[in-house]
Formats: sequence, structure tokens, C-alpha cells
Amino acid sequence: MRRFKEMIKRKDADILVIGVLTLMSLIIWGHGETFFANPGDTSVDTAVFQTVGYMMKRGLLPYVDTFDHKGPLLYLIHYLGSLINTNTGVGIFQLINYFITFLFAYKIARFKLNKLESVFTLLLGNIILLNNHKEVADVEEFSMGFICVSLYIFLDYILNNRITYKKIFIAGLCCGAVFMIKMNQVSCWIVFSIFIFIELIHNRTYKELKRFTAMFIAGFLSIVVLLVIWLLCKGCLSEAIYDYIIFNFKYIHARRQILTSMEYWLTYEYYLFAVLVMLFFIKSNKRANGVYITYMIMSYCFIALMEDTSCHHGLILIPAVIYPIACLMESLNNNVELKRILVIAILAYIIIPLWFKEAKPIPYKLIHASENSLSDELNEICGLIKENTDYNDKISVYGNWDVVYLFSDRVHATKYSFQNPIRFCDDKILTEYIEELRNERPKIIVLQGDGWGNYDGDIKDFLDTEDYDLIYQAYRESGNGPMVFMANR
Repeated sequence: MRRFKEMIKRKDADILVIGVLTLMSLIIWGHGETFFANPGDTSVDTAVFQTVGYMMKRGLLPYVDTFDHKGPLLYLIHYLGSLINTNTGVGIFQLINYFITFLFAYKIARFKLNKLESVFTLLLGNIILLNNHKEVADVEEFSMGFICVSLYIFLDYILNNRITYKKIFIAGLCCGAVFMIKMNQVSCWIVFSIFIFIELIHNRTYKELKRFTAMFIAGFLSIVVLLVIWLLCKGCLSEAIYDYIIFNFKYIHARRQILTSMEYWLTYEYYLFAVLVMLFFIKSNKRANGVYITYMIMSYCFIALMEDTSCHHGLILIPAVIYPIACLMESLNNNVELKRILVIAILAYIIIPLWFKEAKPIPYKLIHASENSLSDELNEICGLIKENTDYNDKISVYGNWDVVYLFSDRVHATKYSFQNPIRFCDDKILTEYIEELRNERPKIIVLQGDGWGNYDGDIKDFLDTEDYDLIYQAYRESGNGPMVFMANR
């Protein structure tokens, strides 16, 4: 009977954990841009990724017919999402990714804590997600799950000496997936793989070294080779290599903000706190905590080298902060009263208010799900496009406002669905864009305005010489709002 009651308690605890993980996933998804009840104006980055997926659904090829400079796996995910729903379908994959991220972050905390303490650590550690989710870009979101899974596998080996060839294969697969999403997010695998490699050589376990290396490489190649074959069969491999690797270096170098970026991320208080915690506990386990600090520093360096202070880059740091918080919680086991006071205070003043604030807008979104939540300008512009073009007609947007393609349900006329800021990385981009406009002569050209795509320079010359008429202008007094031009046929 006693054992039965204990089993029931364990099951109740497991149900509570799964419930919290599910609720956290739903809250983050519900607050995001791809929530099914929130088909409104999306951020610049999200709209670009969704546009690539939508264009693939319409038969266009990534890199060749529609330009962007992220990894092919990201576009494949958005393509699958677009098959579900053009504007919100990818949110299903994000929801699954959130749950996987939280599940394995919880399992990492369990190395040090009991179930309830691990849930507390998870809620506290993901405050970084709440802070950065307002400026979301789902490159980092899709990487988080793969990072958490691999971090759990590596820590299980270092802390508990538990490892299987299957886990090594999965770690390699996760590394390959993130490599084909965004290359600067692979610090986890670089640090832990090198550590394990050196340790196995030091211990002279050469047979294990060969098998581990073979399984990791097999996992890595299992996804990379498949994606390379897919790109090769589609005839866009060379363009993918140029856009994803060569152009990306140009894009990063053009920013010239390395010192600003390093200063910003060095003073990122949540992550800095986690690093200091690990330094404090390094003596308790030099082997595990030493390599973990190396991983945290490497992650910081990889983000800083992006020369960008956009806070969404901080999303990939979420997996890294869970273990330090768990170590800190474990250190309080000898002072139960202090631990209880701290937990209650953090719950009351930090965790509950912040998570409640994140969840608060969701009921409103659900109640008003059937209402049009687009801006007035976007509504008018998309309405004009649908009135004056057919489904198979092409349009173009000058600036960086890809959401117009998504809500007007139209294909873009040139390779470049957007031109800013990439035009400043390569002078040929604007020239190619204007030349393609001359060849395609789309029925509608939208100028974003507001400094992103104003009526000036090369686009003004094109519109004047190619006989386009202005049919819509927002904020006519300032002359800086969106404009719509239609071709005279």
C-alpha cells in the first residue's frame, strides 16, 4: 500500500511536470507572431523566412529564385509550415520545439535537483526567453531544442558517465541540424566534442574514441548530406553555398560593430550571472564545471562575433543558464530555511509576475481571433494588390516588408523579395534587382517608405522611365509612408 501511494505521488509529480512544460510552451507560442490567433504584421526576419517557405510552396527555389542567407533546414521547416498555413503554419513546429527545449532543460536540472526544484529552475532560467521573445527571430528558436538535447547528452556523460552510441549519433544529428540552420550556434558541440576527444585520448580508450567519432560524424552527415542532395537535385547547391557561407561573412563584416556587440553581450546580466555562478562552483567539480564554463564563454564569443546587438540572439543562451541555476539551488540544500525563503521570494516577485504578464494577452487574442489585426496601410495595400492582380501575377516590394507577399498571396517578381539592408553588403544586389524589374515588369510595385524603401534614387528612375502610376500613398503630408505603383499596360 505504501509503495502504491508513493507510485501515485510520482505519477502526480510527472503529470504536474508535463503540465507545466506544456503550459510554458503554449504561453510562449501564444505570445509569438505565428500563433494561430495572431495573423498580424510580423517582424522583418520572421516575414522573410515565411516568404521563402511560401515561395517554395508556389514552386520557386530557395537561393535561386528567392534570396536569403540562412541555412536550408530553416527554409524547409518554413516550407512545411506554409503547407499548413501561409502565415501561422510554422507555429506548430515552433510549439513542438519549445516543448522539446523545456523538456530537456528540465532533464538537465534533474541532474542536481528533485522534480519540483527542477520546474522552479526551468521557470526562472527561461526569463531570458521572456525578455528576448518580444524581438523574435525563429532562427534561434529552432536551434534551442537541438542545443538542449545535445547539452543533456554531454552533461549526462560528464556527470554520470552514461553514454550510448545512439546518444552520440543523436548529438551529431542535432549538430548537423543547427549547422544547417545557422552556423554560429554550434559552440556546444565544438567545446564538448573536443573535451571528450581529448579525454578519451588521455585515457587511451582508442576503441571508444573511434566508435564515438564514427557515430557523431554519422549523425552529423545523416542530415547534412540529405539536405545537400536535396539542394543538388533542385539545382541550387552552388547558390546556397554562396548565400549561406560567403554572403553571410560579407553581411557580418558590413556591420562593423564588433566592439559594441562585445560590450552589449558582456553586460548581459542574466548570462553574466550564470557564468559567475559556474566560476564560484568550479572547485566542486573542476572537470564538469570547467568545460561548462568554456562552453558558456564560447557561446558568448560566437554571438558577439555576429556584430549585432539584436536581443533575439540571446535565445540560444537559454540552455546554458539552466545548469548553473541548478548548481546554485543544490548548494542551498544544507540551509533549507534560506532555500525556502529564496524560492518563495523569487516566485512572488519574479517568476509569477513575468510569466503572468506573458500569458495575459493570449485570452484577448483568442476572443478576437476572427478579427483583422493588420495595420490600416497593410490592409489597404493588400486589398489593392488583390483587386488589380490575378493569383499568378507577380509583384515587388522595395524595402524590407515581405509580409505584403504573404497577405496579398502573391509571388515576388525578382530574386530579391527585399533589398535592405543586404544592398549595402553587395553593390550588385540593387543593380540586379532593377534589371530583373525591367525584365519582369510586375503589375504592382510597393515602396515600403520610412527609410527602408523610399521614392528616391534608382527605384524612382525606374518607375518614371517604365511608366508606373502612383495609386496609393500613406502619410501623404510627410511623403515618407508606403506607396503603391501600378504599371500602365
